[in-house]
Amino acid sequence: MTRYKKPKEELDIQTEQAELNNEHIVKAKEIANTIDTRIEQSSNDDTTYAPVDYENAFIPYRIGNYKDIMGLKHELYNHVMSCDQPVLLIGDKGSGKTMTVHDLARDLYDDGVLGGMISIQGNFNTSDKHMISFNRLKGLSGETVKGFAVNSICLANHFSEGIHAEKPKIVISYTDELPNMPTETSIILAPLLDGRRMIQTQDGKVWRLNDNARLVFIASGNPSHYAGVNTLQEALMSRFTGYYIGYPSDDSICKMIDFDKYGVPEDVVNPLLTLCSDIHSMKQKQDVDYVVSPRDLSYFAQEYHNRINKYEPKETPEQALVGTLEKTILINYQDVTERQLVKTSIEETFGITMQTKYS
Repeated sequence: MTRYKKPKEELDIQTEQAELNNEHIVKAKEIANTIDTRIEQSSNDDTTYAPVDYENAFIPYRIGNYKDIMGLKHELYNHVMSCDQPVLLIGDKGSGKTMTVHDLARDLYDDGVLGGMISIQGNFNTSDKHMISFNRLKGLSGETVKGFAVNSICLANHFSEGIHAEKPKIVISYTDELPNMPTETSIILAPLLDGRRMIQTQDGKVWRLNDNARLVFIASGNPSHYAGVNTLQEALMSRFTGYYIGYPSDDSICKMIDFDKYGVPEDVVNPLLTLCSDIHSMKQKQDVDYVVSPRDLSYFAQEYHNRINKYEPKETPEQALVGTLEKTILINYQDVTERQLVKTSIEETFGITMQTKYS
């Protein structure tokens, strides 16, 4: 039986195709072998990441205008100066948690020991892309933007290298409303908050703190009985020390808020404090969901001052009082039943009639 022989032209074509396939396989292997190297290099020179000015972009600033009467800021100052243990602040809305952390960071920065503070506002939409990285368009191409957790590591590493290597500076990584994040997002932080001091992404990329880097992680949030607030997983909670921030006393509020500075008279301040106590009692009985905070009272003082001194036409003291109560206190209660309860309490406490302007 005669065996069929392929024509030379057909053999040449098959040989060429095989060589081409082998070339593609070799090229693919070369690309695969360089992927890990290029990813690792990108963490050092940012060639594939949007540039960040770590030296100047994270300078902290002060917010609020009330004082550290309870000594929480001083306590946190000692904590940050002495250790890197993550710390958690839990307390009612507006109890001064965010203000305290920002004030603390600015004090440390002014003392020359803090390089910067990076922060994120947690909510139910916070995802892994906010923590790790996400892509965005830039011109006709795109770039990868580092997320909060990765930038925290890079910022701390920056202030432990180069001109800072001999005396590394502290970096604060602050998560406001951490319990509001989905648990699958907040748990990403777990390996950063323990002895591993790193984050590993799903593609195997590792972002690790330098041995001499000083990253202090501070988180704050509302108690878990608040609507929309999750209970932190044990795996995350076990990594924190912290404090529960209680509702301040009338005496503490008067020391926090400089009512005299804004010209708020005593016959307004005293019933205002009584109103705060009444609403706090309503909150404990679950009649209302929101308690008047030091932040609200700070806004009250400023608003009252502006209405008396800057509004045109000029308002009478009673007009200024009614308008300020509506704008800074009553606004926090949108539920019809809660709003009526608070409105009645205002009228009984101040001896006025709350004629709201727009409702």
